[in-house]
Amino acid sequence: MQLSGYLSPNLQKTTPVEKYKQLLPVNGMIEGFAVQSASRSGNEALVTVAIKAGGVESLIMFNLVKAKQNWYIDSIAKAP
Repeated sequence: MQLSGYLSPNLQKTTPVEKYKQLLPVNGMIEGFAVQSASRSGNEALVTVAIKAGGVESLIMFNLVKAKQNWYIDSIAKAP
């Protein structure tokens, strides 16, 4: 439930609470992460993060939106 505070209203509306844990496309406990790149255009941003989980490193893209002076996750996907 705490994750909802980081999700955009749109993502909250389209994702049932029980599916929140499936938003991050990694398996296992997160062992570490490092921001690889970030870009911003107005009230939107794209952040690519290398996440190591379960011994495997994956590149994950976080699309962010700004609302009420805060940034929220609008979508999460594996980087191509």
